Amino acid sequence: MVDEYFKYVKKYPFWLYGLPFILVILGGFYISQDFAAVRYEQYDRKHPFMSENEITQLAKSRRQFNIKDEYYRMNYKFMNDPKFTEWEQVRVPRGPNDPPSVW
Repeated sequence: MVDEYFKYVKKYPFWLYGLPFILVILGGFYISQDFAAVRYEQYDRKHPFMSENEITQLAKSRRQFNIKDEYYRMNYKFMNDPKFTEWEQVRVPRGPNDPPSVW
């Protein structure tokens, strides 16, 4: 019976090497879940969620969003910033070994 087992293991080495490896990987995954859960539970205790009162205050103080106003606000910032308005397009010279452009 032992000879048959060793012949089988020689013929299919997965049972000797592959299966124990997979079991160790999966077992380590399930064991490490407990440690990760403790980590996140400690983080949640240190950083509590906001109360209902704080949430309502935030909702009241939030400004209304209008896409048209946002467009004009961003466009105004863009057009009045010298970094965006005062520039020149300059072509960089090609190197001696660069191929010619395709287009």
